[in-house]
Amino acid sequence: MAASRDWATFEGKPAGSDAISSGDDEIRDTKVDIRERMAVDHLWNQSVSADGWHQFLHLPGTGVLTGQTGYGILQCKTGVGTHVDLVYMSSTGSAGYIVWRGALGVGNNSYIVSGNSAGTDSINLIKSNTFGFITMGTAITPFVMATTGVCSNLNATYVAGVAPAFGAWDATKSNNTVYLAAADGFVLAYTTYASASHITGLTDSSNPPTTTRTEAQAEAGNQYILNITMPVKKGDYWKVTGASVVYWLPSST
Repeated sequence: MAASRDWATFEGKPAGSDAISSGDDEIRDTKVDIRERMAVDHLWNQSVSADGWHQFLHLPGTGVLTGQTGYGILQCKTGVGTHVDLVYMSSTGSAGYIVWRGALGVGNNSYIVSGNSAGTDSINLIKSNTFGFITMGTAITPFVMATTGVCSNLNATYVAGVAPAFGAWDATKSNNTVYLAAADGFVLAYTTYASASHITGLTDSSNPPTTTRTEAQAEAGNQYILNITMPVKKGDYWKVTGASVVYWLPSST
């Protein structure tokens, strides 16, 4: 709501030549003018305990951001189109976008930053660039996510639930032999009619493992090819019994 009077005009009143009898009107007008302007962003005439509290923060957009040594300044900058972006200007004059193009985020080539545990340094977390990608900071295992939500350049074991790629097939493993998994992975094994009629996969934290996770068995007198696939956790032991061929397929990390 617009104020009742223009402040620049009102501030010069009362004039020295004005009648003393108009002084009470000027005092009342001053109170109204202060209330109208303060009520734009503050609670006013609510209660003696709440009056003066902030309820809004109106910041006009500016085309040029200005900083001041020794102070942090919150400003709004006129952005692309009709957007007005919320910016924090640090005491060193660097601008960090809190709202970019009308949405919560960071400006082009700017990082979302966190402090280290000691509170003595900053850690770059996520950075946007001109191609619409988000990049992890150097202190974090890096990956790039496109604006479509497709992840690429994965270098982490897991990124937001995305499983890692597989490593090379290992065909050197043997039946009835215990192995320690250096990475998450899968055991794939099979046997034929001439080898055995029962194949079992065991894995757990014991050496040797005692927990059967999967098995396959053929009916007596029938020709068959039995096979199993068993996931194994990194750091657990595993072995297969009754197989003629055993493969280990680890994750790439």
